[in-house]
Amino acid sequence: MNITDLTVRLLLIFFPGIVATLIYEALSVQEKRQHLEFFIRSFVFGMGVYSLLALIQNIIVEGESNCFLPIINSSIPINEVDILKSTLMSIPLAIVVAAISNYKIVYRVARFFRITKVHGFSSVWEAFFDSPQIEWVVIRDIQNDIMYEGWIEQYSDVEEDRELLLRQVLVYRNTTGERYYKEPLASLYISIPKNNNVTIEVTKFEEPKKEDKKRVKKE
Repeated sequence: MNITDLTVRLLLIFFPGIVATLIYEALSVQEKRQHLEFFIRSFVFGMGVYSLLALIQNIIVEGESNCFLPIINSSIPINEVDILKSTLMSIPLAIVVAAISNYKIVYRVARFFRITKVHGFSSVWEAFFDSPQIEWVVIRDIQNDIMYEGWIEQYSDVEEDRELLLRQVLVYRNTTGERYYKEPLASLYISIPKNNNVTIEVTKFEEPKKEDKKRVKKE
C-alpha cells in the first residue's frame, strides 16, 4: 500500500469523526482551533460512532459486526455502507455532545454531587453572563465617564476585547447622571478593551404597568 492509498483509506475511515467534529465545533463555544486538538476530536468521535454502530449491529440488527476490521486490518476492504451509516450517526452524536458541552451538564452533575466546585466556563465573563438572572444590567465605563442601562441581548466569547449587544438602552454621564438621549436606544453595541476600567451591575427591572405607559404617552 503506498502513501496515497493509505491517506485515502484513513480519510474514508475517519470521515464520520471529521463530520462530527465540524458540527460540534460549529454548535459549541470554541477558542482558536489547534490542529492536534482537531485530530484528537475527530479520532475520538470516529471511534465513538463506530462503537455505536457495532453495538447496534451486534445487539439489534445484524448480529456480529465487523465495522472495526478495516481499521485494524488494512487488507480488508472498506465497507462503504458502514461509512455511510457512521456518517449519518455522527450528526445526532455531535449535536448531543455539543449540547452537553454548552450547558456544562457534566460539571453541573459533578457540582450537584459535590465532586467538584469547577463551573466549566473558560472565564468569569462567560460564567457571569450565562446566569439566567442576568438580564437588565448597568454598565459603568469609569474611564470614559459613561453609564449604560439596558437588556443584555448578546455577549461575546472569550476574546481580547469584550463585546456586548444591549437593547432598550439608557445612556447617562456616570458622574452626574445627565441623560444623553431623550428616548431609549433600540440597540447599542459596546466593545470593552481588556484593560478598561468597567463595572457591570445586575439590577431588577419591572415592566411599567399599562396605566403608567398611557400616562407617559399623554405627557
